[in-house]
Amino acid sequence: MNRLIGLQTAITRSIYGNMVGRTADMMIYGPVQKRGETYFRGQDMGCKRVLITSSTATPGAILPVRILRSTGMTLIAERE
Repeated sequence: MNRLIGLQTAITRSIYGNMVGRTADMMIYGPVQKRGETYFRGQDMGCKRVLITSSTATPGAILPVRILRSTGMTLIAERE
């Protein structure tokens, strides 16, 4: 089971890493605090976790975002 989880984690990191620099549509869920900063969390249309660095966003809205970086399991983006 651990080998399978490790393999899936590596695949996810690779897919998320390939998203950096691209644009995507993101559905906003709501605000979240991470390391003392407020982000808005949501998912892209492929169900990838995304956090945007924005001071305002409306839950339920679908926004175009540009992917800035990947933590391996979450995409960090900014509004387009």
